[in-house]
Amino acid sequence: EILKSSQAIWMSKDGHMMLYATFNDSLVEEMHMSWFGEESKSLYPEVWSLRYPKPGTCNPTVKLFVADLADPNNINIKKVKPPPIIENT
Repeated sequence: EILKSSQAIWMSKDGHMMLYATFNDSLVEEMHMSWFGEESKSLYPEVWSLRYPKPGTCNPTVKLFVADLADPNNINIKKVKPPPIIENT
């Protein structure tokens, strides 16, 4: 939902550069729900938990990294610094 995609890795057209995101949701509150699906062999539902930010609560933090893959024996990774307008939001 954050990305509107299930993908958090992007490759350059030539395959030498890769941008990827890491997410830390450890401060996001958990939502608990009952699961009545086929996977449950029990008469009672399983309780699943999902870290889900609600309005006014903590969102996950995201970091972006660029990896230079041109030389597989010497992969250079650099953290992408966000623009000042969003850095501390």
